[in-house]
Amino acid sequence: MTDLHHYKACGLDNVWLVNGFEVRNTTYGETVSYFDIDGLHSVIGKTIAKDTSPLSPKEFRFLRREMDLTQKSVAAIFEVAELTVGRWERGTTNIPGAAAAALRMLYLGFCDHGEIKDAVDRLAQLDKALETPEARIFAVHADNWRFDEAA
Repeated sequence: MTDLHHYKACGLDNVWLVNGFEVRNTTYGETVSYFDIDGLHSVIGKTIAKDTSPLSPKEFRFLRREMDLTQKSVAAIFEVAELTVGRWERGTTNIPGAAAAALRMLYLGFCDHGEIKDAVDRLAQLDKALETPEARIFAVHADNWRFDEAA
């Protein structure tokens, strides 16, 4: 049987790899390199999102981080306090089923649908910069209003 490698770098306790990694001995000790980390994290996330068992605190945090969302952003989405999201991720408060289901759906949409990914990316940017909104210029073209990107 192939030796399994316990992949801890994702923050989950139950991820083991059959292959896709290389162990090297260096003068500083043993190091491990991984093949296609983004692909690995994507399949881990999709597996978690499609699972029907309750979402663990670490899985919730994994999905949130994979979408590059802060606790503050997730709190805004679910209309709860930022501290509440932290409690969900530490396991001190149970994650409501509706929040778990919504995060799973959001993650799957993030992975498979460009428009949802764009929306989530915009959400991720909300708390990263507080600046004056950029001017949006609109114009009539062929009797229809449109956003004028050329302006």
